[in-house]
Amino acid sequence: MDGLSGVFRHTMDAKGRLSIPSRLVKALGEPFHIFGSSDGCLNVYTDQRWKQLAEEIEALPREYVREVRRAIYNNAQDNLKADDHGRVLLEKPLRDHAKLQKNIVIVGSGSYAEIWDETEYENRPKAEADVQPRLRELGI
Repeated sequence: MDGLSGVFRHTMDAKGRLSIPSRLVKALGEPFHIFGSSDGCLNVYTDQRWKQLAEEIEALPREYVREVRRAIYNNAQDNLKADDHGRVLLEKPLRDHAKLQKNIVIVGSGSYAEIWDETEYENRPKAEADVQPRLRELGI
């Protein structure tokens, strides 16, 4: 699913509820799935992409499957739906993984979205020097 784009700034309430922009909720469809990525943010996937990831995991060499399953599924919330106000409750282990406080940045990244703590997002290493040559190759 392409079409997840833009940068959105929201606040998370004290209960861990986060409003997902309606445009992203529509693009994600329901249910959607969230897991803690190795980048220190949370990745949000469509149901279709989540199922593709499961297939890709099962296709890994047998010696890796168990550990990869644990890394993904033990750090995930699946089958999520936004409430009537467009909010989703992020479980504490996921909030802790991404160091989420109050100010949140949601970034559409094409086929998935990322959820960042604002401070972590602003302070992440910038790959600008690496990205610019790639963009030029694409004629962008």
